Amino acid sequence: MGGMTAMALAQRHPDLVASRVAGVALVATASGGLGAAATLGMTGLPAKLFLAGKDKVTVSPLWTERRSLSTHPTLLRAGLQPLLLGTRPDRLAVRATCEAIADCRPTTISGFTPTLTTHERDEALAAFSSLPVEILVGTRDRLTPPRFARRIHRSLPRAELTVFPGAGHMLPVERVGGVTGRIAALVRRATAEQVA
Repeated sequence: MGGMTAMALAQRHPDLVASRVAGVALVATASGGLGAAATLGMTGLPAKLFLAGKDKVTVSPLWTERRSLSTHPTLLRAGLQPLLLGTRPDRLAVRATCEAIADCRPTTISGFTPTLTTHERDEALAAFSSLPVEILVGTRDRLTPPRFARRIHRSLPRAELTVFPGAGHMLPVERVGGVTGRIAALVRRATAEQVA
């Protein structure tokens, strides 16, 4: 959601981006077209059943009054691992993902869905056109699949696009070295362009 936030900032305050931003990393994100995000990658009957159940659950006090989704992160693994992680993630990536989601307030999780489905920021990408940009995505990302990264890349052809084979949506915990390496390269490019 950091990438989506950066796009919203660029849309609302392009002058601020022009004066303060030296480079942008867009990791496992999208510039629009996420109408299906509300179903977490499901289609057909499972998606309809999920949405019907979700609307009932998210208004109940059992959901709205909880301070965290779960005090037992390991119980979330069966649902979160196939949704958020790629093929054969290491134990640390699974644990970090489950703990992070378990610690979220349920209303935070249900609250961002309307924002995702209305997020259309293709035009905002123009604010990044003169900047160094890194676009990173995993081939197994179910929430923002590679087609969304390619959509961003079409708007920012100068950007570097890196696709991580077998990785899911949680790139920073699944491909730590690869992601930090690409961000370090971005910092070097941005620094070089500022000096030049």
